[in-house]
Amino acid sequence: MKGENKIRQRWFYSNRHVKGVHGDCRLLCCQHCDFTTKYSSHLKRHMRLHSGAKPYTCPHCSFTCNLLENLRKHVLQSKTHRDKSLYECKSEGCTYRTNLAKEFRSHLVQQHGSLPNVATAYVTGLYRPADDPITVHNPRPVTTR
Repeated sequence: MKGENKIRQRWFYSNRHVKGVHGDCRLLCCQHCDFTTKYSSHLKRHMRLHSGAKPYTCPHCSFTCNLLENLRKHVLQSKTHRDKSLYECKSEGCTYRTNLAKEFRSHLVQQHGSLPNVATAYVTGLYRPADDPITVHNPRPVTTR
């Protein structure tokens, strides 16, 4: 009984916090299912499930997918990509490779003297889904209370 009361009390204060502090939260809704989110980037990612869009392409083969994380898993688990990585340094004489954008960015800054904002722009641009047909210009907002 005491554990249940603590859980109820925690939920009550948490719910009270959300309503009191954040008030009227606007959620974005999928037009095809019950999915809701506060972030347009999450809705865009979700919409790829309905559209079938696969904007991420493996740099080593013709594999395509809808999420960058799935591309990372593909490279890590594929037997044909044993010595390959998503991020491979192209600087002359450098053989650095990694599957994590954060590590590659740090490498560019620390080893090659790139400015942090330039390195970030370069790394994020490598796998930015430029030809992604999904747009979230007028998502259907929902108000919760």
